[in-house]
Amino acid sequence: MAGKKQHIIPKFLIDGFASRVNGDEVYVWACRKGGKTFEPNTKSIIAEQNFYGGINEVSADDVITSLEGEYCGLIQNLRLTNNDLPITEISDPLIAEFIAHLVVRTKHIRESFKSSIQFLIDRLDEYFRIFSNIKKLLLNNPDFLRRKFEERLESEPITQSQKNLFIQIALSNISNYIDQNEQEFR
Repeated sequence: MAGKKQHIIPKFLIDGFASRVNGDEVYVWACRKGGKTFEPNTKSIIAEQNFYGGINEVSADDVITSLEGEYCGLIQNLRLTNNDLPITEISDPLIAEFIAHLVVRTKHIRESFKSSIQFLIDRLDEYFRIFSNIKKLLLNNPDFLRRKFEERLESEPITQSQKNLFIQIALSNISNYIDQNEQEFR
């Protein structure tokens, strides 16, 4: 993990707004809601403890940190672009990727994904608690059942015609088999 205190906005982006630099220390101007202005170090601003996941949680911080090296170079090149020209064409596809990266890393988007996935899991759980739904899913997918039978019979020492006959009989009786083994399918 890159650290417990994780930047909400990439530090290299914040550093671009430097008010002053003192060795390795970069400072920016910040304004609080009540009008208080101060000049913090970029190490401590726009950062939150375990923002991308803490100990014993799935954390996106390592992935985000590994991606940012490429994005940092992109931003440095953009900052060096000749600003004297009235129009500068910027066509690097990495720019769109970087913008998408910034959007996805927001807490709101991550929480929305998390709640959407949880909603989906809950609905699937409800759906599959009803045995008739399990049965319907299986019976509506004969190709899946056929593949599973073929995989199971692959190593059996019988001829292909015997395997085909077994699969045909199994598929024609699968509905009864599912009913008789309801607990196993649940």
